Amino acid sequence: MLLFAPLLLGILLLAALLAGTSARARHSSQPSWGWLHTKGVWVEDSANQHVRIAGVTWYGMETYQYVPAGLDIRPLDAIIKLVKSMGFNTIRIPISDQLVRYNPIVRYGLNANRSLIGLHALKVLDRIVADAGSAGLHIILDNENSAARPWHHLSSLPDPLWYNKAYPQKVWVADWVKLAKRYRNNPTVIGFDLRNEPHTNGPGPWSLKTYLKQGATWGPYKGRVDRKTDWRLGAERGGDAVLHVNPHLLIFVEGVQLYPDSSEKRGVESYWWGGILRGVKEYPVKLNVANQLVYSPHEWGPQKLHAMPNFNSHTTDKSLDAMFNRNWGYILKRHTAPIWIGEFGTCDTPRSCQRSSKHGSQGQWWQAIKSYLRHHPYAGWSFFALNGTNSADSHSNNSVLDKTWTHPASKLLLKDLRAIQAP
Repeated sequence: MLLFAPLLLGILLLAALLAGTSARARHSSQPSWGWLHTKGVWVEDSANQHVRIAGVTWYGMETYQYVPAGLDIRPLDAIIKLVKSMGFNTIRIPISDQLVRYNPIVRYGLNANRSLIGLHALKVLDRIVADAGSAGLHIILDNENSAARPWHHLSSLPDPLWYNKAYPQKVWVADWVKLAKRYRNNPTVIGFDLRNEPHTNGPGPWSLKTYLKQGATWGPYKGRVDRKTDWRLGAERGGDAVLHVNPHLLIFVEGVQLYPDSSEKRGVESYWWGGILRGVKEYPVKLNVANQLVYSPHEWGPQKLHAMPNFNSHTTDKSLDAMFNRNWGYILKRHTAPIWIGEFGTCDTPRSCQRSSKHGSQGQWWQAIKSYLRHHPYAGWSFFALNGTNSADSHSNNSVLDKTWTHPASKLLLKDLRAIQAP
């Protein structure tokens, strides 16, 4: 018996050490390498540690340049390292079906990255993924639009649905499958944001008729399903096709802009593009692979659109909290699935963009959404945007970085974001 005593003692010590490590590591702002999955309202890593996806959107690759902005100003690895140093763990990268389908050669927007000039767009994306992985960052790919966009987004409104005549639904699915195959052995790419901001085309005023006839819907209306516009069904088609290739990817599903509500004047609630997930209550997304679904609303303050009726002299922290819960937060309270706010943000100057007590102001909204995320540590997010400049090198006013892509645009804003990065 004495011969086995040291071995038994070693086993007991090892078990105690592992138990202590597990307890200490239950929460993590920096996921360990491995695929992610969901459990209730949490996203978890391969070691079943809780993860908050605290990301930042780096846009530009969805434009005619086919590369993220800033690569003509700073080297790729320098930007990646800066993102890491600021405490983010994920980068959300918008792309287009046109990029995936035709994989054009990239010739512009790369003055600070000459080695990337002449590569095909997907090869540039490979380099971004590789650099991000080396830095310990994750990537979420976002299908921003079917066709590549002009540099200035306001000059070309995006499609309301996740497909159009030039890029039909089968092409949209095939493009996602192509990307799933490309990165199926690379857990740096943790998931796909299936479509950016499904919405309703104008003109308004928004009504039940425009909801049913002019864009994305969610679920049946009075028992009738329109398979051409039901975004919930579209997300299931795309999500299942992707998961058939790689069952470990997270599938991010945004909301819609309008939703039937008989208590409203014209029979619908109107909110931000992609921001309403009320339909999940009766008509949830059902994927063939369990524990890979994350709902992803977009949330904005009055800076985005001053005419929104939710922001006025009567707006309070309580009314803002109720608004969040009505449109998407109830999913967390029901413990049915995780929430990842795929886009939200505020202006980097003036200070009132982050700090204001004025009712209905951008600063009031920013403080309210920040407080909501502090009190719901399982809710992930992605700030819009990293970009100090857009793809035309014009200055951006809602940025993490300044126009030189070397420093924070606002130390106060970065401080606010750091406060909600950890679970």
